[in-house]
Amino acid sequence: MQRFNFVFLLFLVVTALAQSDFEALLELKKGIEKDPSGKVLDSWDSNSLASDGCPKNWFGITCNEGYVTSITLNDLGLVGNFSFPVIVGLKLLRNLSISSNQLTGTISNIGSIRSIEFLDLSVNAFHGVIPSGIANLKDLFFSESFFK
Repeated sequence: MQRFNFVFLLFLVVTALAQSDFEALLELKKGIEKDPSGKVLDSWDSNSLASDGCPKNWFGITCNEGYVTSITLNDLGLVGNFSFPVIVGLKLLRNLSISSNQLTGTISNIGSIRSIEFLDLSVNAFHGVIPSGIANLKDLFFSESFFK
């Protein structure tokens, strides 16, 4: 009986740590305080999930077979905290483009998203240093405005 309890407890811990891409986006949504266009807060509905596990009809999200491949939320006037630790779990994310908003947060762990190919965080209010791990991202293309 004691072995069963240990195995069950271990299962619960592993399940809690293995956050799906869908859950990660819902967590990211919690940081958005203001969405003047309503495009994100209105379309990112926790009840709209396709059969493959992808968010269904979520503005700015591209997904393939249950994995988020792109987040594009440029020029929406979004205000809030963008949680970089949440998106680190998006293992197949290739594009992150969230320029020209009023997002805050500390740029961290971005270098551990090995799949990232395009990154544009410009014209926001992020703080902190660019993580050294970003140099390990061989396929990364920076927006020209990233360095301005």
